[in-house]
Amino acid sequence: MAFTGNLIMLQDVDTIGTNNPTYTAFPVRYIRYDTYQITPNQRMDLDSAGGQGMLRDLSGVLHRTVVHHTATKIEFETTLLRSEDVEHIMYILRSHWVNYFERDVWMMYFCPEGEKAGDESAEYGDYNASSYKYGHFYMPDIQFGIRNVDRNTIIDPDHTNRRLVNYQQIRFAFIEY
Repeated sequence: MAFTGNLIMLQDVDTIGTNNPTYTAFPVRYIRYDTYQITPNQRMDLDSAGGQGMLRDLSGVLHRTVVHHTATKIEFETTLLRSEDVEHIMYILRSHWVNYFERDVWMMYFCPEGEKAGDESAEYGDYNASSYKYGHFYMPDIQFGIRNVDRNTIIDPDHTNRRLVNYQQIRFAFIEY
């Protein structure tokens, strides 16, 4: 699938495991593009501590046992946000978490590296360039930095008074299981 303009699309929880998944796009208007980084398809060794998965032979050559599964990491900062922006982002994220405590989410994301075409025997270069991939991710803890608080008081429809908080850029990360 060619780039559609969305970098991250969160799968709606009620469609996980179905033949007709639906997605909600993470609003790109909140993403600072110059901070958006994706580390796609990170290779993992069976035992990165040097046990059975990696070992050096008597000639000093490293032999690795790389697992088939790869993991992608996506991270970015937001633009400067106001209270209602943060509330909107958090509503979208919370409503797509499979498990609240794990903060895990299934999502489709744009992968510039592309995806291997065909089976494992496909030749080098047999890749679908710049396509969307699908994965199961968790979100590390989020830090919210306050830039300032509006001096003006706003009266909500329920007649409560509140002040708007203006936030610094917020860093979000998604790390694939």
